[in-house]
Amino acid sequence: MQLNQVKALVTGGVSGLGLAVVRHIIASGGKAVMLDINDGAGAAAEAELGAKYLRTDVTSEPGVEASVAQAAEINGLVGSTLETQAVTHAGDQVRQCAPGANAATKEILLATTYLDRKSMKQFAAGKFAACMLGDEGREGIAAFIEKRKPKWAV
Repeated sequence: MQLNQVKALVTGGVSGLGLAVVRHIIASGGKAVMLDINDGAGAAAEAELGAKYLRTDVTSEPGVEASVAQAAEINGLVGSTLETQAVTHAGDQVRQCAPGANAATKEILLATTYLDRKSMKQFAAGKFAACMLGDEGREGIAAFIEKRKPKWAV
């Protein structure tokens, strides 16, 4: 894939890993629309990168659908119904994941930029163990055993 041809919607796009992804896409000549709920960081990212920020709560399916439609008008992003359904499906998948586990995964990914391999393994193992042993991990395991959705799943 040539990044100069990418047209992306990036959730969590105004900070952390999401912002790093947007910066990389823009620097490579691609286009991106940042979806997030942090208006201050959104305005700053827009000013820095020239990419459009859309206030979007990804836990709201109508909100995601409206942002996908806006992005299509802005940069010709997500120009077909199939792509829109794929983005909505991806949002559904993210909402079914444990929020703490998602946050830990982002921390692990960000740590790859400054930790050596041995330290990275220890860091990731610690994060994984903390997730599994915490309330969220116990709820996820119980939900799996009881064949039900966990409490955080929408």
